[in-house]
Amino acid sequence: MSRHEPTARMLCVGVAGPALSPGERKTLKRFGPGAIILFKRNYADRAQLRELCRDLHRLYDPPPFVAVDQEGGRVIRFGPPFIQLAPARELARVHAPPAIEALARAMGAELRAAGIDLDFAPVLDVVTNPANDVIGDRAFGRTAARVIAGGLAFMRGLRSAGIIPCAKHFPGHGNVQEDSHRELPVSHCSRRSLFEVHLKPFVAAIAAGVPMIMMAHLMTPLIDQQRPASLSRPHIEGLLRKRLGFGGVIATDDLQMGALEATGALADRCVAALEAGADLLLACRPVEELAEVFVALAQRAKSPAMGPRLAASVERLERLRQIG
Repeated sequence: MSRHEPTARMLCVGVAGPALSPGERKTLKRFGPGAIILFKRNYADRAQLRELCRDLHRLYDPPPFVAVDQEGGRVIRFGPPFIQLAPARELARVHAPPAIEALARAMGAELRAAGIDLDFAPVLDVVTNPANDVIGDRAFGRTAARVIAGGLAFMRGLRSAGIIPCAKHFPGHGNVQEDSHRELPVSHCSRRSLFEVHLKPFVAAIAAGVPMIMMAHLMTPLIDQQRPASLSRPHIEGLLRKRLGFGGVIATDDLQMGALEATGALADRCVAALEAGADLLLACRPVEELAEVFVALAQRAKSPAMGPRLAASVERLERLRQIG
C-alpha cells in the first residue's frame, strides 16, 4: 500500500524545468502526487526527456503517471525531432480515419519510448461557433460525425501505441467564444444541441472504451446554474456518470485557469472538484508551490462521508494504470 494520502494520488502537478531540483524531489517524495504533467519548459531533447521520465517513475511506489498535452498544431509540448502533427481540423480535412489512426500511433510510439504514459488528447469538441478561437482548429470538425470519425481514430492510435488517451472537454467547448484560460464561458445551448451535437462524440468515445474524460471549465446552465462543469456534481455524477454511464477516470482541466478565478484560491478549487466527483485534479503549477493544496485535500478527506468517494477514485486510477 502507498504511504501517501489517497487525495495526493488524485493530483496531477507540474515541475519547473528539464530536471528535478532537490526541493522538487523532496516534495514529490513527501506527498506522492498521482501524476506529473510536462510542458515545453520540461523538454530539451529526447535523451533529457527520457531521463526526466525515468527519474519521475522511480521516485515512489506506485509510480506517478507522466502526462503531456500533445495534440498537434498549436498544442505541442515536445518539439522536433518529435513528430509535429498538423492540427486536428487539418488532419480530418486531408486524411481518412485509418491514416489519422496511423499518425496518432506513430506519435504515441515516440511518446511511449520517451516514458510518457498519458496524453490529454483527443479533443472531442464540436466547433459550432465560428468565433471560437480557443478550440478552433484543435477540433476535428464542425459536426459530431466528423469529430467522432477523427477523434476516435486518434484515440485508437494512441491506445495501440500504449498511451492512455483522454477525451476533452466535456460537455463540449465548441459553441462558446470566451477563452477559459482567461474567463468563464457560458454555454447557452439547447437540450437538443447539447445531446444531439456536443455530447455525441463523448457518447461514442464511451462506447469505444475511452478510459479518461476531461471536464471543461464552462457553465452549462441547462445542467447546473451554480457551478462550472469541472466543479459540478450534476455534470460529473449526474450527467457523465449516471446518464451516460461512464465508469472511467474523470479529470479536470487545469484548475488554476482564469475561468475559475471567482471560485476561490487554488486549494479551494481542488477541494470543490474533489467534492464534485472528479478523480484526477490538475493543478499544473510546479509542485513546490502546492503544499497548501495537498494539505487542504488531506484535511477534507478526514470526513467519514468522503471515505467511499475517495476509495472509488483511487480504484479507478489503479484500473487506469493497468491499461497503460
